[in-house]
Amino acid sequence: MKVLITGGAGYVGTSLCDQLDALDAIKEITVYDSLFRNDRRFFFRDVPYQKVKFIHGDILDTEQLRGACENQDAVIHLAAFVDEPYHHTQHTQYDQVNAYGTLSVVRAIEQSPSISNAFYLSSSAVFGFQEGIDPLSPAAPQNGYAVSKHLGEKYFARLANSLNRVDIARSGQVYGVNRSMRFDSVIHAFLFEALTNGCVQVYGNGEQFRAFIQVQEVAKRIGNWLIASPDSTHFSTKPHLWASFQAQISELLAWLAAEIPTTEYRYLTPNISMPSQSFEKISKFQQEELHVTLHAMKAKMATQAVSS
Repeated sequence: MKVLITGGAGYVGTSLCDQLDALDAIKEITVYDSLFRNDRRFFFRDVPYQKVKFIHGDILDTEQLRGACENQDAVIHLAAFVDEPYHHTQHTQYDQVNAYGTLSVVRAIEQSPSISNAFYLSSSAVFGFQEGIDPLSPAAPQNGYAVSKHLGEKYFARLANSLNRVDIARSGQVYGVNRSMRFDSVIHAFLFEALTNGCVQVYGNGEQFRAFIQVQEVAKRIGNWLIASPDSTHFSTKPHLWASFQAQISELLAWLAAEIPTTEYRYLTPNISMPSQSFEKISKFQQEELHVTLHAMKAKMATQAVSS
């Protein structure tokens, strides 16, 4: 199988390429990425890839994207613009990349007869900020990022009319160490600050819930989806949630203080209740998964915290 991954040089894409490069069923991996963050860490892998080739391209460049889709069997659409915190900022980029960029991907797929499978990684932000959300409940986006991802889902669902297999997953906040990891998500930000400055800055009162999933788990699920009965007919354009656990920010802080006792907190806006999102039927706080990330980050870093 030949696979095209939009945004494949990013954080999730890096773990996905690591996963797919080792699978016998995957014959070729084409990474299509604009490198708009000017981040080149994807290319510095300790062991060179055997199946990956790279195309420097923008998903809004319809002609180049259409050419990249030629002779592909599957497309994994990861390319997206996200800026933490994303509540009221960068609406133009959200619309251009997440909404109309996804429409560009859909059109390129529709014009490529070799492609029979397509997967879109959306976001749990599309559910909106609510407590006790049923993962099967309708979308209720409440910020520019979520609205753009929801519109992207609607465009992607069109592919059910022409492909064998289509799937859309809404991911919780992704965390976990790889060479392309980002540091603007809450778990990574907390761990990095604890390990370097010894002081974690907290926005809000810490009572807000968030759902999380490890980056290697996301890559594994996408890989399993790709190789599971690739010629079968399967339409899952009803988006489903991908999350391993959920936790309050205060729970993350308590765990971090137990792991690194020198850690201090600084509540910047302690009287403000931040938007919160929790789900039914999703596991509560799981310390074991965070232990793996903490130890991996420690192993990668050359410094430890100095108590102020």
